[in-house]
Amino acid sequence: MRTLYTTFIIGIILSFSQIEARDITQHQLDSLYAELKEAPYPNDSMMVLYNIFDASPRQQQKKLARSIYSIAKRTNNLEVQLDILRNLGNIYLGNDSAQSLIISEVEKLPAGPEQKETLMFLRLLKVTTNSLMATPDQRYKYMGEALNKYKNRNDNMTALNQLELLYTLCVYLDATAQGDLLEKYMKESEEKIDKLPFGLYAFQNMFYAHSALMYTRNQDHEKAVEADRKLLGIMDNLERDYNKQGRVFKDFDRNRYICYRRMLYNYPALSTGEVEDIMKRIWYLVSCNAELREDFKGRPFAETFYYMAKKDYIKAKPMLVTLLDSDLGGNEYLRPRLSEMLCSAAEATGDKELYIKALKNHVDILKQYAELKSQNRYRELQIIYEMDNLTRENERLEEETAKAELNHQKLLLVGVVVIGAILLLVTLLMFRMYRKARKLSKGLYKTNLALEKERNALINSERQLIEARDKANSISKMKSDFLDNMTHEVLEPLNAISGYTQLIVDSLGSDLQKRLEKYVKIVEMNCELLKTVVTDAISLSSLSKDSLSIVRQRVSLNQICNDALSSIEYAPKPGVEVCFLKEGADDIIVDTDPTRVQQVLANLLHNGAKFTEIGNVTLDYELNDKANIISFTVTDTGSGIPAGKEDVIFERFEKVDSRSQGLGLGLSIARQIARLLGGDVVLDRNYHAGSRFIFTLPLK
Repeated sequence: MRTLYTTFIIGIILSFSQIEARDITQHQLDSLYAELKEAPYPNDSMMVLYNIFDASPRQQQKKLARSIYSIAKRTNNLEVQLDILRNLGNIYLGNDSAQSLIISEVEKLPAGPEQKETLMFLRLLKVTTNSLMATPDQRYKYMGEALNKYKNRNDNMTALNQLELLYTLCVYLDATAQGDLLEKYMKESEEKIDKLPFGLYAFQNMFYAHSALMYTRNQDHEKAVEADRKLLGIMDNLERDYNKQGRVFKDFDRNRYICYRRMLYNYPALSTGEVEDIMKRIWYLVSCNAELREDFKGRPFAETFYYMAKKDYIKAKPMLVTLLDSDLGGNEYLRPRLSEMLCSAAEATGDKELYIKALKNHVDILKQYAELKSQNRYRELQIIYEMDNLTRENERLEEETAKAELNHQKLLLVGVVVIGAILLLVTLLMFRMYRKARKLSKGLYKTNLALEKERNALINSERQLIEARDKANSISKMKSDFLDNMTHEVLEPLNAISGYTQLIVDSLGSDLQKRLEKYVKIVEMNCELLKTVVTDAISLSSLSKDSLSIVRQRVSLNQICNDALSSIEYAPKPGVEVCFLKEGADDIIVDTDPTRVQQVLANLLHNGAKFTEIGNVTLDYELNDKANIISFTVTDTGSGIPAGKEDVIFERFEKVDSRSQGLGLGLSIARQIARLLGGDVVLDRNYHAGSRFIFTLPLK
């Protein structure tokens, strides 16, 4: 996670940097300084200073930027002042105090569209700095705060401020959980950007640099290429504007080189002609600049992707081996794809020895990648769970407020009724008095109006309560739809991975089949682990909304037990034996839901296998005719349950070992399903050689 996040920061920095991509000679700088001395007025020297700024090394640009800003301030050139302050924000990226001073300076300038966009751009640079410098716990805290602010934003907030709040959320999400939530909010950001009439390219540049990197990391080739095309379009527009102004030393060759190289990586989204055109552009840029030539030769990413796109596997193969044996640094996210390319190249060239070695390495990389994706998914689920709790708490507070308001209105209505009764009594007493009859009539008219207003207020309150209820139901449906969609989107690819892995092995010779059988089991085991995570999440959702169905039928007890044992075939560690003590015993027919009983037993068996390093996991049951119940026991010789955790382990998301696999839902779901069936799941506190769980189930 840290490597990927650092990669994002580096990508953003490169998108903004004033890097002299073409070689600038000392003679050219000397000529510019001579031209500066001959400038008679401050305005005449402005463009010369800009050219010196563009042509100078980065370490000298701080002093030059301050000089340009001083002249612009004296001549009231607001456009140059804002431009230099944006450049200083980039130069001081990572320096929180310096960026705060720059933001304060922008706030003092006259308000306008460019001033507001500059202020937003600098504040987002500061957010980037904060997320880069913060600890993982701090970033997670900042992300939660940003998500809460965005979800509870004021509808009257300007579109620019909403975009700033949304992109802040994206920065912290990228630093904590790089998953579907990040992609969702990045897409929402792009929609808002398209609707705003931006006068500056700075924020668009920042956003599309982030988007291109994110889509490349997720191997969404078409979207990544589209983002890079937009980045190149922005560079073309900026370069055209700078040339019109006379800033001839301002160029974007390094930034273009990075975009072209990334587009070649995403070559599945390019045509053959586009691949050739992009490679020609890279060769041209490399021929013009020594720094780019050094990068091009030292890390042959561009040529490797180019040869893979052309299916010239003979040339691509040695480059892939070199890259995979080197430290990829900020490009570490490329390793799974590079490994996959090497497997394809080795297979295409008939290099069986390299193919087997590459395939083994690829499996190890995919395992690490799957663990990382699992961690990201866990963080996302945790974020969604916490936000659901927060939403429910807000709804509860709103409901309590509405109830209090309703009680107040009822009391007010009672008061009005009492006053009306008193007025009526006074009217009866004063009926005989002619002169006061008119006044009494007017009083009654006003009272009727007040009662009508109170009635209307009660109707509005009732309507608001109905809207709040409908909103809560809508949110619950959205959560259910998300989890149902996640089941399809995750289980289908997992089944495909498992099936095609077995097909690959089956298509090889018997010798290779034996050697690869281990890796097939690893893939199938990890697929089963991910299926368990998704199944637990779906079961949790169904239990939360009371929609888990129970279908009772007469079934074989031994069959249920054997099916539960089969479902954890890959869970036990080497040296751990899973056994069924009633194997071969007389069968018992029970009236229950076999699917739910099997789910409870599978969760308990999987829990025992997960925490048992050596020994056995045992399933048994006893029939109690007198009490009309069956008691299942799942006993293991594992690490056991720590003192004080006997009740906590049945709560949601609670794990005895935070480093263990799973979401901490298995025991909670098992107990809830058992209670729906009329039974229960408890821990045997008298057993100390590991852990033993008792699952009671009524016979009828």
